[in-house]
Formats: sequence, structure tokens, C-alpha cells
Amino acid sequence: AAVSGARPRHRSAERARRSMTTPRARLLAVLAALLLIATPACAEEVATNPLDELLIAIDATRAVPTGRYSTTSPRQSALGEYDADGVRLMAAACPDIQPPCPEIRLIGRLAYVRSSSLPAIGASTGWLTVPLDELGPLENRSPGLADEVAALGGAPPPGIGPTLAALRTSRRAPRMDTGTLRAELDLTDLDRLSPRDQDAVVAWGALWARRGGERNVTADVSITSDGHVEMVVFDPDGDTPAGPMTVKLFDLGAPIEVTTPPITESTPLR
Repeated sequence: AAVSGARPRHRSAERARRSMTTPRARLLAVLAALLLIATPACAEEVATNPLDELLIAIDATRAVPTGRYSTTSPRQSALGEYDADGVRLMAAACPDIQPPCPEIRLIGRLAYVRSSSLPAIGASTGWLTVPLDELGPLENRSPGLADEVAALGGAPPPGIGPTLAALRTSRRAPRMDTGTLRAELDLTDLDRLSPRDQDAVVAWGALWARRGGERNVTADVSITSDGHVEMVVFDPDGDTPAGPMTVKLFDLGAPIEVTTPPITESTPLR
């Protein structure tokens, strides 16, 4: 009796086959097929989005605790290096600055500036010290030097922090034929940055973001095969009064130690 009441299997299979041939079922099947086709393409597009690639490279570069960098601009050229504790910046060529170009070391929240940078002070030691939170005396004597010091302490890792923070204002970053990303920076609104980064970008990019200067700047960014920022050329076409500025990053992860000058060679700047 139990056997006679059971439904033949071939009838169930035939009913399922017919249900799959209804217009609604065919529509659902087409949509499912389109979804399967589109999903990998969308995922690939997101993964290779140039702006996403730029932001990932910024975070990866900031995560490296040591490195060296150089900056070149119409104003001056400089070499820098940093470790987890501080940064050392040595101006390599600054034709408009006399006497010789300054060296700055930033250890924690205390900045050391070569006394030769401010000869009018007449310091008897090789270094002048100024707390990063009290740059008034340095601002009064050398606003440009104060900008450099403020920028160095603006964001970790020191030295390149302002560069990487500025890139975070990018609205878009299309890929160029050269393989670089041309980022469009918007310095009119720094709300997307932390307050510390905001101060660093304003200080470091003084010729652009201060005194009514240019606030929309382009930058060509090169990224290494291992996903780090390698070179940034701000204003590559030279459209702003500041002219092009190039920042190169190298020796990331190299063993570097930024040392504190002896206390006997340091005088507080008043």
C-alpha cells in the first residue's frame, strides 16, 4: 500500500523541468547568469581603482618605521632620514639662504636647530632648542624655518608625514600613460585629516595653503612594486607660484638612528 501511494520519480522530474521553462524562471536564470558574470568584473575594478591603490600605498608607507627622503623645489633641496624616535633634516642646496643651509633634528616634541641658521642669536653652542608646541620665538625670527620644523613634527612617520597626509586630500587619481597616478589634491577642506595632520599640511605647504595661495594642486605619484609610495611630484606642470616640488622616498626599513645632540651643545631659543 505504501508503495502504491508513492509518486513516481519521473513525474517529479518532469514537473521540475517544466517549472524551469516558465517565463519567470527563465528571467531569474538570466539575472543569475548576469550576476555571476558581473561580480568578478566589479571586484576586479574595485581592487584596481587608482585612488584605492594610492590610499593603500600611503598607509603602507606610513607603517614603515625608518627611511630616508629627499625634497627638491625652486626654494631649496633637502635630505632627511627618520626612525621611530625622530627625524633629521639636512638642507642640501638652498641658494637663497645665507649663511649655510640649516639642519634640523626633531626628537619627540623638542626641535634642535643649528645655531648657524640664526647667526643674529649669537649662541655659543652648536644647537638651539625649541619645543614643538612653542614655536613663537622661531616664528618671529624665521617664519620659513618655523614652517619646516612644524611640518616635521606634524604626523608620523616624521618628515614624510605631511607629504602623505596631503595626498589623503585626493579626490581622484587617474593612471597616466607613464604608470604614475595623477592625484588631484584639495587643500580647501582638510576635515578628512586628523588635526595634527591638518597643521602639518598647512605648515609644510605654506606657499600653497597659506596667505591665499593655491589650494587645488595636482601631484604625480609613483608606487613601487611592493606597494609603497616612491616619488611624489607636486604641481608637476608648474602652474602654481610655488612651482614643482619633488619628494623621493628611499631606504625604507633601513637601520637608521636619529641621535640627540649633547645637552652641553644646546641652548634654549628665547
